[in-house]
Amino acid sequence: MHKKNNINKLAVGSTVTACGEAVRPKQLVRAAFVKQEFLIIPANWVRMSKKKGTGTVPMTTLDDKAKEVSPDVVGDTNPTSSPDNCNCENKGKDSGGFILFFFIIGLAAALVAGWIIFPKLLYSQKKQPIDFNHALHNELVEEGCESCHFFREDGSFSGVPKLAQCIECHEEVQGEDPEEEKFVETYVANENEVPWLVYSRQPDCVFFSHAAHVKAAEMDCAACHGHIGESTHLKTYEENRISGYSRDIWGKNAAGFKKNTWDRMKMDDCAKCHQKETGSKGACFQCHK
Repeated sequence: MHKKNNINKLAVGSTVTACGEAVRPKQLVRAAFVKQEFLIIPANWVRMSKKKGTGTVPMTTLDDKAKEVSPDVVGDTNPTSSPDNCNCENKGKDSGGFILFFFIIGLAAALVAGWIIFPKLLYSQKKQPIDFNHALHNELVEEGCESCHFFREDGSFSGVPKLAQCIECHEEVQGEDPEEEKFVETYVANENEVPWLVYSRQPDCVFFSHAAHVKAAEMDCAACHGHIGESTHLKTYEENRISGYSRDIWGKNAAGFKKNTWDRMKMDDCAKCHQKETGSKGACFQCHK
């Protein structure tokens, strides 16, 4: 009776050891103590005995059948040493390498697209209506930049010259320059203002006082505009397709690096200059009206 109870306590699929060897759980149903050893009973033996109405397998049958269990059935089933599991581990390592490889390739492609390709697509390139020669005009005027970009009597800045300032010298074509001829025939003769594309035009929310910087602080124009007064041609105007502002405001370098003070005109650049020269970045309302 005691042996029978031990048989019924072992559930289907339990891991049982017979004579020091592990047995596959799926091939076992019960085990019984016979002669102080575990005897392994395959499931089909129990089903056959139940069909005959015996309920359990006779002990003599157990002794005979236990001896017939083949080494393949009672073989070592350690999952860590199985060839299939070893193959799975190798496949897992291989797939991990592929995932890392494609991740690096994807990251590199994203960086190239974001830092190189996208900035080029973001800005459209436009030519100025007239290719103005600053160097030639600077030789003919007396006050340099302020001859055309002057301060009015109320202290406000005139900005880009109007047609009235140019007519004094260019009412008629004076030379053989095709740009001058285009200017006179297209704009002067028709009294149309030249639609200049301003490189340094700030957003509408920003107020910049040229008088405070040029007159009071005695800053040179080149500090913000570079050496444009020495140029013989106007550079290509690059316009942001989203904001509509010039690339000179945001800078050429997408990472924010710059070599010269005029490479960029963002708020951070103004704040650094103010901090350096005055010891304070200034209040918000000084630039944002």
